[in-house]
Amino acid sequence: MRDYGVVYIANAILSTPVVDAAVATLRAKALDARYKASCIECLTHVNAVSDKKFTDEQCRTRDIDTKGELKAAFQVYNMLCLHILA
Repeated sequence: MRDYGVVYIANAILSTPVVDAAVATLRAKALDARYKASCIECLTHVNAVSDKKFTDEQCRTRDIDTKGELKAAFQVYNMLCLHILA
């Protein structure tokens, strides 16, 4: 252990499949939330200058509570317990 620095030990602890899965889920939910917010913002700008009113029917996150899913993913990430530290 003396040959390994603190950074290597920390990386070994934090690079577990559980943490990797939680981070991947968190990133995916954040991207979905940003995508939905961008669609809504774009529709707002387009509808302000257009005679035809566009809706979010084509948006892939139309009926999904992306903010709620992102909040739930944050809670899962924040509640992670690494057994080596417990």
